[in-house]
Amino acid sequence: MGLFNDATDFRKFLSMLEAAVRSLECTLIAYTLMSNHIHLIVYASSEILSRFMYEIDRSYSRHYNQRHGLSGHAFDGPYKAHWLWSPFILVRTTAYVALNPVEAGMVSLPEDYQWSNYREF
Repeated sequence: MGLFNDATDFRKFLSMLEAAVRSLECTLIAYTLMSNHIHLIVYASSEILSRFMYEIDRSYSRHYNQRHGLSGHAFDGPYKAHWLWSPFILVRTTAYVALNPVEAGMVSLPEDYQWSNYREF
């Protein structure tokens, strides 16, 4: 089993992501949801980012465990956060996030991948 097993899991995570962005008033710049991991670029203070990731982990784990008859955390370990200290690094990281499904051989073009916000750019 992966982190997302079907479209229902992907859609549920996206709705939880949207709710967390709204409730914590942070900015979601880019995302790509892969079957076994996620990439998020979020603009927030360290405190807000910690609460954001806690909410995502807690709510998605609850959904995933109930739906698939499991227990525990849906994510393998703690999230990794990196400060994107320049506009160039932000653009480069955003491209990396968008191109992840292409590099994995899942699609030919990033706009063909359904579970990212690349088309919004």
